[in-house]
Amino acid sequence: MVESDSSFALREKMPTSSSVQLNPPANWDEFEDLCADLFAKEWSDPNTVRYGRAGQRQHGIDIFGREDGEPVGTQCKQQREWPPTKLTGAEIDKEIEEAKKFRPHLTKLIFATTAEN
Repeated sequence: MVESDSSFALREKMPTSSSVQLNPPANWDEFEDLCADLFAKEWSDPNTVRYGRAGQRQHGIDIFGREDGEPVGTQCKQQREWPPTKLTGAEIDKEIEEAKKFRPHLTKLIFATTAEN
């Protein structure tokens, strides 16, 4: 089959994941759901769960799962779109200290955020 010039030109203009910026989820709950689904696939762990609920002690973990059998966690930080807010080093340090109390001990802690780079 011969490819037409128009289909080639169309594919060249198609957006890619590295050229598209998506709007952040509408609320923190939606953001955590999205992250839980993403990390369940990334870790190949269908038992990945959102850990705890609002107001419960979470020890810095919003999502818990296993990657290659090892315990891993994610801290989700949805930041305000306007006026834009940044995730600070102090916030990250605080969450890391909390995550050290999590049991079982994590081999990896990932921060997922909607903050600007």
